[in-house]
Amino acid sequence: MAAVPVWAKLFAVLVAIATVPWTVLLVAAIAISLTWTNADLDRTTTFAVGQAPTLHLDGGLGRVIVEAGQDGRVVVEDQQSVEAMTRAFAVRVLRQTAVRATRDGDSITVHQVQPDFHDLGFSRDPVVTVRVPVHTALDIANASVEVHGIDGSVQYRGDGTVIIRNTVLRGTSTLELTGGKLDLRDVTVAGTATLVNTFGSVQFAGTLAPGGSALHVRTNDAAILALPRPTDAHAVITAPSLQADPAWGIAVDPNLPANPAKTWTLDLGPDPKGTLTVEANLVVEFDVR
Repeated sequence: MAAVPVWAKLFAVLVAIATVPWTVLLVAAIAISLTWTNADLDRTTTFAVGQAPTLHLDGGLGRVIVEAGQDGRVVVEDQQSVEAMTRAFAVRVLRQTAVRATRDGDSITVHQVQPDFHDLGFSRDPVVTVRVPVHTALDIANASVEVHGIDGSVQYRGDGTVIIRNTVLRGTSTLELTGGKLDLRDVTVAGTATLVNTFGSVQFAGTLAPGGSALHVRTNDAAILALPRPTDAHAVITAPSLQADPAWGIAVDPNLPANPAKTWTLDLGPDPKGTLTVEANLVVEFDVR
């Protein structure tokens, strides 16, 4: 039987040395997956309120859904699922991230403090659902939120995703995002609404209540709007580029260069009392709803 060459023995030793770290990592990964466990939290808190309460939302709440519920009460549902290396650690995360809901008269505050151990190996899937009377004022900061079926003012500050559906923005509403998604559909502005997104687009498909309602849109990105024709408003649109439905009758020269920004003005209806102002650093798309 021929002797094994020295170079072959050396090669085998090198391969064995190289595979040891990967083997250790594989064993560690298998061990972690076997010990990985989860803990769940499902808690409901109910407050009795008047017909027009105020809801304050603040903190890292994950995904928040605010929807119209029954008059006279606010219901906060906190649902969380945490996965971690041990059940004790998962329970600890739940205890520290559980939503705190408090009441001061007709003012309800929903808050969540983020844990100080983000990098120690756990994952969360929180959903907070808040059901409020239809006529509720919303004051929201630092959360990704969906709003459905509300008739009241909305204030927002932060960089999350903001989705608003089937809602009447009554009085004065201001939504200021530093980034993220700002998307409003089937929304009626009955008063004044200001939509600002510094590093993201703005989408609005809805109506302006007749008689002097105002919609102001400002973004460094694109603005996509759709209003019924006619609409009781005078429009001023400023952007490097405008794409408008021909039904609006806006004269757009496709041969003009994209820069600098230009301004288009038009009446969206006869004898308009309301206003639409749009400022975008990219393109404005103006459709008929």
